[in-house]
Amino acid sequence: MFRKKIKQEKQFIEDWITFEENGGNPTLKLSGELDFFAMQLLEDTLRKFLLSHKNTSLGVDLSAVPAIIDSRIVNIFIQAYHRAERRKIQFKLLKANSAVRHAFESVNVSESLFAE
Repeated sequence: MFRKKIKQEKQFIEDWITFEENGGNPTLKLSGELDFFAMQLLEDTLRKFLLSHKNTSLGVDLSAVPAIIDSRIVNIFIQAYHRAERRKIQFKLLKANSAVRHAFESVNVSESLFAE
């Protein structure tokens, strides 16, 4: 019973993150609230992409993210941005609503991270 519940929760978490490559432009699409449970998977996914690519770009589509519940998520994006800079990867957040943007504006990093 316990193992089945963990498997269901893991599947739920993995369903909210997808990777698309459209015309050579890789985009990571996120959906749902970004909270404590999403942190490790988000950090691992961004790290994997940034370590396996160089001289490219990565857009992170936040159009289906209603809110960032845990402020540590913002820090994950900031770290990814700096990691991307070192690897000459253009890293931009895309299509965020005002609640999500507010999480980044509260720490004065929205201008460097958002493409729009």
